Amino acid sequence: RTQKDTNRTLLLGAHYDTRPFSNTNVSIPVMGANDGASGVAVLLELARIFGERTTNLNFTIKMLFFDGEDFGNGTTSMFYGSRYYASNMTTQEISDTIGLILLDMVGDADLQIYREGLSDINLTDMLMNAASELGYLSDGTPGFQGFYNFVNHYVIDDHIQFKEKGIPSIDIIDFDYPYWHTDKDTPDKVSAESLEIVGKTVEELVYMISEKESAKARPVGIIDRIDPSPALFGENIYFNSSAFDEDGSVVAYRWISNLDGIISTQRNFSISNLSIGTHMITLIVTDNDGLESIPVTQVLIVNDVRIELGEEYIVPSGVTMEYNSNELNLSENGKIRVFGKLKVTNARIKLGNNSSIVVETMGCLEAVNSSFDSNCCNGYYEFVSYGKVLIENCTIKNLSYAKNEQTFEGIYAPKESGLRLYSSESRVVNSSISNSRGLGIMCINSSPEINGNKLWNNQGGAILLYNSSAKIINNNIFGNGICGCAGNMPSIMIFKSKPRIENNNISNNGGNGIAAFYSNLRILANHFAYNEYHIYLLYCTAQILQNTFSYGIHGIWADFSDLNIERNIFYKNYVSAIDLYYYDGYYLDAEHSVYISENRFENNNCSVIAGGLEPKYDNNTYIEDEIVSKEVSVRIIQKWLLLLRFFMQNGTEIAPLECNTKLTNGTKVISYVPSNYTEVAGYIVLVGGFKLTLNYYINSSYNLAKGYVENVTKIALSTNMELSLILRPPESSKEKLVVNFVDDPETSLRLVGALSAFLVGILFITIERRMENKRISEREIVEKMKLLKFKR
Repeated sequence: RTQKDTNRTLLLGAHYDTRPFSNTNVSIPVMGANDGASGVAVLLELARIFGERTTNLNFTIKMLFFDGEDFGNGTTSMFYGSRYYASNMTTQEISDTIGLILLDMVGDADLQIYREGLSDINLTDMLMNAASELGYLSDGTPGFQGFYNFVNHYVIDDHIQFKEKGIPSIDIIDFDYPYWHTDKDTPDKVSAESLEIVGKTVEELVYMISEKESAKARPVGIIDRIDPSPALFGENIYFNSSAFDEDGSVVAYRWISNLDGIISTQRNFSISNLSIGTHMITLIVTDNDGLESIPVTQVLIVNDVRIELGEEYIVPSGVTMEYNSNELNLSENGKIRVFGKLKVTNARIKLGNNSSIVVETMGCLEAVNSSFDSNCCNGYYEFVSYGKVLIENCTIKNLSYAKNEQTFEGIYAPKESGLRLYSSESRVVNSSISNSRGLGIMCINSSPEINGNKLWNNQGGAILLYNSSAKIINNNIFGNGICGCAGNMPSIMIFKSKPRIENNNISNNGGNGIAAFYSNLRILANHFAYNEYHIYLLYCTAQILQNTFSYGIHGIWADFSDLNIERNIFYKNYVSAIDLYYYDGYYLDAEHSVYISENRFENNNCSVIAGGLEPKYDNNTYIEDEIVSKEVSVRIIQKWLLLLRFFMQNGTEIAPLECNTKLTNGTKVISYVPSNYTEVAGYIVLVGGFKLTLNYYINSSYNLAKGYVENVTKIALSTNMELSLILRPPESSKEKLVVNFVDDPETSLRLVGALSAFLVGILFITIERRMENKRISEREIVEKMKLLKFKR
């Protein structure tokens, strides 16, 4: 708001979004009364105040309300709104901007706002002066509510995006708020008195800035580029800047390093002799009136280069290995094999065509702040360690590496990987691993920590565990595996292991997110999205807690596993949220249990499909949509499917006869006369109420047996299940089989007689799906049955 002819602008900002989930319970959203709403409330009141005041300001106030401040998965999923706004500012807009005042978490009833260590010093000084004039600056009295004139926190927040553009920025934040990022951040924790203290102080600060602006305008300096950053010792580093002066011209530049002093007086320059260490690079420009700009600062790290090879390594004859203080370049067809200790620190290693570095060590393998880049055809890295391993802040990139295969318990898996760990004293942290045709990390008989990494584009999968108790936490795992079907390489493949898999983003993987076999797993607070099957389990025990599953074919597919599935969110999975198959084609499963409690099912095609056992359900939520009924999403309908499979006495199965006969509300006798009694076979689909008599011939003369043995079985039907029932006649009798069905589902099924050949019938209660208000037809039931048979 201004009546002066000026483009000068002061920015006031706050984020209006809240975190999508709590740190303590991912299924409960964060209300954000303080973390988000408090700053917005103060800005709205200031807008009213400045709109009603007649006092003119020497600039325009622009209020910014940011979205996407924190989605909870690290800095890559934060500051979307502020980053977008700052990155789209023109050079002139940056020059015209006086500064940014950011309000974040300013309503705590126990208000204690300290100097924020990354904020502009001059703006922070003015803020403390404004607080002092109003009596809101602490004098050391215990329990004081207000501002404290010393640094207590360094906070990465929305203001950093503007600071990096050279705009003086300040973050006003009470970072000691105990309910930050929890579902306890509610209005009862916020104080109107605290909001008043902050609002009046910011109002006073704005008028102080206006008075300062009434004088001659200072020039503005901007650091446009420092590259590369970080840099290696001896490497050429390029510096570029721009500058403006509203009422004059810029006549001088001064670049200062806190380690090396003044390093240049040019607008743009390069230098290669900066000291090793962390530099605070400051730019100050001067205009024709002798006024200096507000200093702008950027961090530059200059690293030492050390490559230490163990005592034993092989460099084949005829290979040229180039090495300087910046890089290790391996020429075409070059190979290094290391059998001792390997330590790589602050290095850049590049491979030529068909070159490789292979490390097989019983000692220490350590790589810190380094990059291993195979950006050529058929160059690759392979690290195999039986001793202590530390991979930290590294990039390992294999572009073309052969995908060999081996089997674990009959399951195909990649044989080779970029990194193979056989020691429990291993850590892979804050690194980026990409192995385009192979596996990222293989852990065998070890329990490493895999923490905070970016695991991507590993077509053989990101991680393979065998007999491992690995900790897989806080990783971003995406773009791994191969698209096609559930049998392709999953992002994380697990055999006979007991891992912790927590707080990872596992998304956009071509195969499964996790595939586990014969393992005991804890899967907690992960985000699964856009995988084929998010989780596939076979003969496992698993705690699956507080995860989100969305946009997969299946959320969880499990066979013969004991599961505790609690407090998860299943959203828009295309076939089902949970698929449980616990029958082997002949027998029911009575050994395993599945507990499904306090989950949220929303907009899935089907919530739970259970075959072979009935899960225990408790307090789940089902959201109605076009496909799923609001009560439950798996229901029994009055359609029956009887699959009869026949066996010889020695257990050999006889192939079914493809008769596909339907009987409805009537009685019919079906006879099949084989050329040999061992060829007796068939399956029949039955719909509705009827009486069916099947005559089976038990010897080559086609004589029917006489008499029968009666065996009665009662079936109790309930919802929320898919029921498999085995009808087994006594093996000792040689009689014909009579099966009676009636409309009442609680009526007993009578089983009369048996065959000398081993006969097993399986009754499947099928699934109701509401698709365009139509039930599945009998033909679809038959086709589903065939698919199940071939899949299992």
